[in-house]
Amino acid sequence: MPMEGSIRTRQLFDFATAQARKSLRDPSRLFLIPSHLVQAATAKLIAKVTRMIAKVARAIAYVGLKAFRVFAATNPRLADYVSAAFGGEFKRIADLYLFRAGNALLNDNKPAQAWKLFSRAVNTSDSYSFFLTAGVCLQHGLGRAREGIALQVRSNALRFAQGSALGFPRDNYLVLDRLWVVNFGHAAQLDYVVKLAALEGRDPKYTILYFPADMSVANRFLVEQWAPHVRMVTTAQELPFPEKSLEYHALNFFAPDVGKNKTLYLWELAAQTHRLWHAQDRKPLLRLAPDVVARGRDALASVGVPRNAWFVSLHVRSPGYHSHHRDLHYVLNSDIADYWPAIREITNRGGWVIRMGDPSMPALPELPNVFDYCRSEIRCDWLDVFLSASCRFFIGTPSGVCYAPQAYGVPCVLANWWPPTQRPWHPGDIFVPKRHRRIGTGQFLSLEESLREPFGYCNSLDHLRKIHGVTVQDCAPDDIRGAVIEMMDRIDTSAHYTDADLAMRARAEKIYASVAMELYDSTGAFGAAALARDFLRRNPSFVGREQ
Repeated sequence: MPMEGSIRTRQLFDFATAQARKSLRDPSRLFLIPSHLVQAATAKLIAKVTRMIAKVARAIAYVGLKAFRVFAATNPRLADYVSAAFGGEFKRIADLYLFRAGNALLNDNKPAQAWKLFSRAVNTSDSYSFFLTAGVCLQHGLGRAREGIALQVRSNALRFAQGSALGFPRDNYLVLDRLWVVNFGHAAQLDYVVKLAALEGRDPKYTILYFPADMSVANRFLVEQWAPHVRMVTTAQELPFPEKSLEYHALNFFAPDVGKNKTLYLWELAAQTHRLWHAQDRKPLLRLAPDVVARGRDALASVGVPRNAWFVSLHVRSPGYHSHHRDLHYVLNSDIADYWPAIREITNRGGWVIRMGDPSMPALPELPNVFDYCRSEIRCDWLDVFLSASCRFFIGTPSGVCYAPQAYGVPCVLANWWPPTQRPWHPGDIFVPKRHRRIGTGQFLSLEESLREPFGYCNSLDHLRKIHGVTVQDCAPDDIRGAVIEMMDRIDTSAHYTDADLAMRARAEKIYASVAMELYDSTGAFGAAALARDFLRRNPSFVGREQ
């Protein structure tokens, strides 16, 4: 009998332990109420309360874990028994709390506070997603790029190790998951991945772009443009490996692993790829079909743009777009009014300006030869691509739209560019950067100063202002206009550069290359676009004098 009682006690303890584990994982199970007993409004209130309780439960779990460590120091034997039952759950919930709370703070543009939470788990977390987000916090939130990229390296290493332990070792496939198609800019950046595969001699069938057929993508027409260059898979049955292994195969968008256990930040890998592609005089990968071009011209004619008119597409990122980490990336936005002089320069020469974007953008005033496409009824996915690929040149800011013209070989004027270290990739492009300005003295940082940490990557305007005493200055309208004039003169083969112009650009190249080598162990500068001629003429101190 005593033995039966002991067994029954043990069974009851095991049952209670199992139920407690389930409640720790999902506190809402404690408050489930049959749906037929409550009205919709009551159910919504219960759901809200449940979420609050779950949040409190995660916080209690975190505090409990800290208290348990103190308890374990004085009661090691009992602590071992409790730890076997609950310790793993406490740690998992505590790490999850740190991850979610840190990400919420980062999303609210509070990177320093976010890092305080992330840093508590960098030595204990076994989640590769944790290191991915913590790396973004360090790199783009605080400007600590080297440390941030190191966390991305850890994320990749942990992911590959976990995949191998589960029986999903790395193979010869280059796998692109849904992250590469959920945003317009991500889908456009497939350009460098496909070029990299071609330069390596990789068979297109080994580059897999996987997204379920029913999945919502930012621009399906653009995604389908890559079909000749990749193996597009839309059902799990078509994958050459189990779908559950996808996360262990996929290329890290932010810090792709390029083999031999080497991880590069995406901007460096893309820059190297485009430089090599250009050096070999290879042609753009994408080209619109003639019927698409004809349909595009018909669409523009329907709103008053003459069929034979040349046009420039324009996209200026604005605060209306509700993207992830919106407040953190506010620095990427610009004021469309600063582009009026450039727009007039184009229309005075007989061209049209087609303003792209989404309906949340501020309306344009009535201007001759200007069409506000982003707020029009003809706006659609294929026409977005047509306008990017068929314009004489493209004017853009650091947003996803600016990568599409480059895939079709269309040159770009990129104004209000940011962050400083991420110089635009293509040698045919012209750019004008935003600049750091010291509070108090009003002095601008030089190019070399702006490339160093924390200034080279930091996107947080609040952090730059409060901690480092600098503001970020948008481009002057005349500098944008000057870059547009330079591009039009280039296209007309009438651009003129003095010896002083060439010398300033040469100095800029030296600065980009030397800082990239010193700080990031890179063999060259990130990107190849040229600083605008008139911007350098107005701001010669930006690149300094010849030594």
